Amino acid sequence: MDAYSLRKKVIQISILSMVAIVLCGCGKWQKQDETMPSEKEIYDETMPSEEEIFDETVSDEKELPVELIFDSSADTSSKIGEEDINMPEIEKHSSSVEVTIRNSEEYKVFINMLNDFRDYSILELDMSGTSTTVFLDEIIAGSNFTYFEITNGGIIAIKNKDDLKDYPLKTLELYNVFEIEENLINQVSVSWLLVFELGDNYAGSAPIKELLDETDCEMITILSDKKAEGGLHYGEESYADMSGKEDSLCQVPYVEEGILRGIYRQNKSDYSYTSYEFYKPESEKEICAVYIGVDYRGGDDKKCIAMVQVPQNRYSDIRRTDVYGKIMVEDVNFDGYEDICFSGNDDYLNGDDLCCIFLWNEQEKRYKICDTAPRHIRHVDSEKKRLTHTITYGVSWDEYYIYEYRNGTYHEKKLENRFFLEEHDEDGNAIDKIIWNYSEDGELKETLEYIFNENGNTSHIIYQGKGRTEEEVFEGKKDYDEVGKKYFPEFDFYWKG
Repeated sequence: MDAYSLRKKVIQISILSMVAIVLCGCGKWQKQDETMPSEKEIYDETMPSEEEIFDETVSDEKELPVELIFDSSADTSSKIGEEDINMPEIEKHSSSVEVTIRNSEEYKVFINMLNDFRDYSILELDMSGTSTTVFLDEIIAGSNFTYFEITNGGIIAIKNKDDLKDYPLKTLELYNVFEIEENLINQVSVSWLLVFELGDNYAGSAPIKELLDETDCEMITILSDKKAEGGLHYGEESYADMSGKEDSLCQVPYVEEGILRGIYRQNKSDYSYTSYEFYKPESEKEICAVYIGVDYRGGDDKKCIAMVQVPQNRYSDIRRTDVYGKIMVEDVNFDGYEDICFSGNDDYLNGDDLCCIFLWNEQEKRYKICDTAPRHIRHVDSEKKRLTHTITYGVSWDEYYIYEYRNGTYHEKKLENRFFLEEHDEDGNAIDKIIWNYSEDGELKETLEYIFNENGNTSHIIYQGKGRTEEEVFEGKKDYDEVGKKYFPEFDFYWKG
């Protein structure tokens, strides 16, 4: 018998003994009922044997988890103490902890439990609409969290800024918090992603100056979901103290009919690339202007060196589905100069979609929009000087794209891959069929068909293109990517699965 089973036996005996004493004291056991077990029977059934008590497993004196001591199905409502009432809701995953805080007492309990989360790197803190103060340094001092997300309330503050000085966070995401302590942002070191989403319950102005000018975080996102007019204020009214500055925030043209609701910044080397999204006052979705500013930040002050506007015919493509950076800075025409790719759909997992690309023109020293550039980019292949993209439509259809820049224009190579599985040929034999269609700039150039006959365990390949037809028949089956790469070797980035 292990230590846990032994402890349960002892508890059961104690409970039965107490019940017997109470009932006897009340005169309710005047005569032993025939169905009631005798004291000896109770003892024999519940008491562990001497061998079980002294089993070698009991000698292990490790402390048992509290949740293992009592049966979770038992009615413990009468045993709930004040410390249980103020217990926050906690859900653990492989590397993250989700905590729901409903009041300041629950926050204190959570702080006292931080040592239990040393093996976790991600903290998602839901403040449940409360105004409880959350001290970032207090959490950091007692944990190993490097990814922070705080939502739905809370006042974000710092007790001792020295505790944050040498502690680099990977991310800090604040969604609809109530307030941020003044000068907090420039006391926190965040390396990869910093998000600030302004909700209706936020008190004070957005710390735009701190977020844009006083942090070197790689990606910064500032959003406003406030229904009240104003959004993210900018210009003379809100930034009078910034007169004489030459950074892009001060150089953005005033949009009289628009409200600034989104700012996305990408910091790279000595430059900052920032998009400013203006929405119509009566709409939280309809864009009315988008500007992209490029600032040089290698000196003491940031200086705007370029300002471009996204064309109006691209506004319908712009949507906010995530909070990751909308700007990719890469040399996408492989001329040695970095270009700007503005993604209309900022979904980090799906690459850069609905792109608007501005190429740097070294002769004219400015960015120029490229109308032939691809709208979707998943990978920039600098080694092979190409852009690639992949679309999958489930198990039956994939599309692969290669974009090459030649003579001032992008050219597209497309390979369409269709699967027809578990069909039958004219003789009723079960077959798997795969068809490739290869085209250049929209014109079909080559086709490939692969048929596997399951009954005969034979494969048949038919290729047509470049003025010839080739056929191949062999025993067994080949993987479709192996077949495709033989005839279309450029497309070496197949999905697998």
